[in-house]
Amino acid sequence: FQNNKQIQRSGYIENTRWPDLEFSSSRQSFGWSFCTFLILYVNFIPLSLYVSLEMCFLVLVIFVNLDIKMYHAPTNTPALARSPTITDLGQVQYIFSDKTGTLTRNEMKLRRMIVHGIVYAVPEEDPEANRPDVQNGMQTPGGKEVLGDEGLPNINELATKACHEKDEYAACILEALMLCNTVVVENKNGVIKYQAESPDEGALVDGALHAGYKLFARTEHVLVGETPALNGARRSWHILATNEFDNDRKRMSIFLRESFDDEHAPQRDGRPMLASQPSIKSTQSDKEGGASLRGKVLLLCKGADNTMLAAAAPTNLDGLDDMRDRLDEFARQGLRTLVFGVRIFEEDEFESWHSEYYAPALASLSDRDGMLKKAAAVAEHMLTIVGATAIEDKLQIGVPETIATLAKAGIKLWVLTGDKRETAIEIGKSCRLLRPGMPLAILSSKASLSELKAALLKLYHLSGASPEKDVKDKKERAAVEQKLQELRQENNGSLNNFGDCAVWQKSDSEQVRALVIDGEAMTLLFGDRATEMILFSILSKCGSIIACRVTPKQKAQLVKLVQEHVKPTPVTLAIGDGANDVNMIMSAQVGVGISGHEGLQAVNASDFAIAQFRYLLRLLLIHGRWGYRRVCILINFSFYKNACLAATLFIYTNFTGYSGTSLFSDYFTALFNFFLFLMIFYTAIFDQDVDDEYVHKYPQLYASGRCNLDLNVTLALNWIFMALLHAAIIFFLPAGALSLGTGDRTDLVSYEAFGAVVSCGFINYMNLKVLFETRYFTYPLAASGKQCERKNIGILGSTWFAAVFNTVFFYLGLYVAGAVGDGTSFIFQMLPFWNVGATILGHSTTWAITFLVIAACAAVDFIKYAIVIYFFPSPISVSIERCRLGLDNTDENGKKTKEATTQEDLEALKKNHHVENNA
Repeated sequence: FQNNKQIQRSGYIENTRWPDLEFSSSRQSFGWSFCTFLILYVNFIPLSLYVSLEMCFLVLVIFVNLDIKMYHAPTNTPALARSPTITDLGQVQYIFSDKTGTLTRNEMKLRRMIVHGIVYAVPEEDPEANRPDVQNGMQTPGGKEVLGDEGLPNINELATKACHEKDEYAACILEALMLCNTVVVENKNGVIKYQAESPDEGALVDGALHAGYKLFARTEHVLVGETPALNGARRSWHILATNEFDNDRKRMSIFLRESFDDEHAPQRDGRPMLASQPSIKSTQSDKEGGASLRGKVLLLCKGADNTMLAAAAPTNLDGLDDMRDRLDEFARQGLRTLVFGVRIFEEDEFESWHSEYYAPALASLSDRDGMLKKAAAVAEHMLTIVGATAIEDKLQIGVPETIATLAKAGIKLWVLTGDKRETAIEIGKSCRLLRPGMPLAILSSKASLSELKAALLKLYHLSGASPEKDVKDKKERAAVEQKLQELRQENNGSLNNFGDCAVWQKSDSEQVRALVIDGEAMTLLFGDRATEMILFSILSKCGSIIACRVTPKQKAQLVKLVQEHVKPTPVTLAIGDGANDVNMIMSAQVGVGISGHEGLQAVNASDFAIAQFRYLLRLLLIHGRWGYRRVCILINFSFYKNACLAATLFIYTNFTGYSGTSLFSDYFTALFNFFLFLMIFYTAIFDQDVDDEYVHKYPQLYASGRCNLDLNVTLALNWIFMALLHAAIIFFLPAGALSLGTGDRTDLVSYEAFGAVVSCGFINYMNLKVLFETRYFTYPLAASGKQCERKNIGILGSTWFAAVFNTVFFYLGLYVAGAVGDGTSFIFQMLPFWNVGATILGHSTTWAITFLVIAACAAVDFIKYAIVIYFFPSPISVSIERCRLGLDNTDENGKKTKEATTQEDLEALKKNHHVENNA
């Protein structure tokens, strides 16, 4: 054919070229053939997987949003998925949780007050019905006493002391409850409602009502209140400056100047000054207690006990030790504590502070927050501590059970809170984070630095940690060993003096242990990488962690500590309800916001939003686990089917001289993913290996995602191996059956016909393979008026609809592709495929070969499944089998429990919501 251009041709083919018959150099032929050969295997990478995953994630997100079991009826709040990262929910290993508003209800009530070392109880009932009658010097009995209030004086007695006995400490703390806040007052039709930034402030203002101190109105510059001292007459204060709360100071304060009028001035103007008034410019008459508040500026301050007591004036230290003991006692009861202080400024003293610090900070455009903090710190010292309060915040419904179930699922829970250590420990016991008999270690900043380091070193040895086991990098291991040697030298070999810290015992090595660390201790230990690694080695050996008195920044540091030191990097989840949890939520791979009483900052920063902590269990164990397994099946099958297609083409190239000739027609390679899409898509959104009740009963099944049992290298290689084996069966069985032809006029061994026959076996078995991997089949709805099983669904959502649709779509495409390949069609590329579909579909041999291929491939899969199930069963596969056979659906008497129908579930759910509303 070298001189084919000179060969005499007919008129029809005079100007026609035949590239396949033309001569070309071996180098050029090899290059083009090799490129064509590579193009054949572009299908090995499932490009359609991206689209399939996005559609799957979209549906799974909708399932979360529509889950009625995560709907909170009292607040009309459904679950909300704001991110498609459903699969991460099925792989969580660490949970970092806030306490207030997350584990607790954030519905706070003032329960205790301390003034002069005396504890006062605050009743539960409506404060408006419990106001003291100061006109007769008597208190009106009212308000149901809470549990444990017996023998304690009522808050009304404190109000009586403030009004009639001129107890300035009592008056100051009651006025501080009413005034030291940023509460917005709403007055609608004579009914006053308070809108507070935090539930703490709302609880304090409501608590002041019990004593007759009522915040009546608030504007930008004026506060108006009613106090029993003036028989209900209103008093007003000018707001001069407000130092808002921040997580570094852990305090807030407000500067006020009271307005004096002629009618009521004598009742307020002559009040004695505080005996221990720390004002720098106090006069001699001030110290004698005869001065008035006229012309003075009052600073009211409240905050955490550790920061407030540190800011106390040296002349006001008497009785603070007793107050600390009382506060610790309240904390052990699970109450949140706040300390109140006052300071009186002379007018010129306040003006000096305002002009030098506060006004420049307000006008600053750079580092405004830092300047405001500095201004507040300058003012908030030399305080007179007038008392303290204790606020109750009860646990949410189902929190202990949720935490216990998460622990069974193998998920580690760390509680990070700004509360006192004693409060955090008590809440930890209440919610079963700290279980009875669990050894507890404490790293406290109250101990000296040497004692803290000694406790750290002791805990490192007791935890069983060692640089060789915990640190893989040689340089980091050497740094840790050097740091340990330094700690041993600093302690001179003595590890028995730990101060306020506490360590485990050697006998506790076999038990699940817990550790409590406070924020200041973290500050002392963080910063040095070797010390951080030592600390994390201890934390990683603990079953429960509580970090108390931590700032938002430190919460984020703990999340990053886990992500940095655990290899491979674990999936972390952070859950909170307030703005102070945003840093923690943003640092974790998965953020969950609680729609609570502290705004929507946490929800807006999160991936998922729920109304109650207990819904986290269903979000992880049900939606997370199901979503992870479904997506894993989708990914594995997508690579499997494409690998099977590429292997079939590779086998065929051995018979075509590696010329790049494709076994299948262009229409098949173009529509290949569409022929198989619906079946695997339905499995990826509906499949359930076990039902939700079984997962709640056996939360250990969550290990399938936590340990990556459904998507790993070994499993991927197994799928690829089966793809190669099935590809050989799919090709060689038709090739062997048709090796001698069919013996009639329409032979099936021609190029296009043979490829179509192979495609029939290929597509049918790929659909059957999906059924093999499906554990949950959905069915069309039952007849009208009959109760349906939970797995019943609309006809379009039925598994069998997907199977029929895929099959009909393929055969319809095969027939249509042959029909459009006639000479009149504009699809000239389909010309070689003309009438192929109708020919092979009308041939019984095609159906016989298809059945043979399906039977052979299925036999291989059945043999593999049998070997795995009988000889190499995993705990997960055994649990799935027991669930499917109903072996665990028995009660205590051995009777099989009845499966609830959809209608029964809904009725039970309505009853639960009714009970929850009543609660």
